Amino acid sequence: MPNSPDDPSPRADRALPASPSSNSGKATPPRDRRRGRRKWRYVLGLFIILLLCAPTVFAAWQFIGVRFPSPAEVTSRPVLMLEAVDGTRLVSKGEFQLPPVSAKDMPGDVVNAVLSIEDKRFYQRGAIDPRSMLRAFIENERAGQVVAGGSTITQQLAKILFLDPQRTYRRKIQEAAIAIWLNLHLSKEQILTSYLNNVYLGAGAIGFPAAAKLYFSKNVNDLTLSEAAMLAGMISAPVHYDPLHDLSAARARRNGSRCHGGEWKAHPGRGFGRQAASRNAQSDRAFSGVGRMVRRLGS
Repeated sequence: MPNSPDDPSPRADRALPASPSSNSGKATPPRDRRRGRRKWRYVLGLFIILLLCAPTVFAAWQFIGVRFPSPAEVTSRPVLMLEAVDGTRLVSKGEFQLPPVSAKDMPGDVVNAVLSIEDKRFYQRGAIDPRSMLRAFIENERAGQVVAGGSTITQQLAKILFLDPQRTYRRKIQEAAIAIWLNLHLSKEQILTSYLNNVYLGAGAIGFPAAAKLYFSKNVNDLTLSEAAMLAGMISAPVHYDPLHDLSAARARRNGSRCHGGEWKAHPGRGFGRQAASRNAQSDRAFSGVGRMVRRLGS
């Protein structure tokens, strides 16, 4: 017989389902909290990966269009010579370059002068100098434009032979990449030889052999220390320090580029420099005569 409504039986006390509002005050289950933390870990990890990859992607983008040369393109560059019927070499207007001379066959004063001014640690370091590049970057940021380079001789060679002269960060990255390649495939002596024979030294003279002939009417092996110092001082600004146009500026640069005590610093495998102060006047007189002759020929 079914129970009546007034019958106090267990069936009358069945629990009613709880309303949805009764769980609103409960905390988030641990499983949901773990899932939320895992999600933020993924987001943070992705951000870190992008942050680390961005410089690599940027550098790779700068390498687009860069061609790494063969060693022969650096060590065996052809030079076109103009000669008269009697075999006399002709100096024409425009660029002037003579057959290359090995760095080991150049006077020690020439090599030591260049290394002391342009790259004192050429034989001790690799293709680039991160400290100098960082210093140049800070100076450029302060100036708001590219005003400093911080390049080693190897980087300068890469720029001279294979890159345009524009002073941009893209070209700087390309320059460093080619310099590292050169340092891996060529010896220090080969790099220095190519640099000394291809660096621009004003008035159209390319390389020290051509500059020695143009400015002093002599072979590079016959240069004095004072003459070598004047040519080495022109590398950073060949137009400004061109002695055919401003002999006073060239002399001041030469005299101001000496090492302590008036001697060039000795470098591994190179001879020691000699005192040159007493030779400056003699070299200046000799240059004045040659300079007048060159100006007459060019007029």
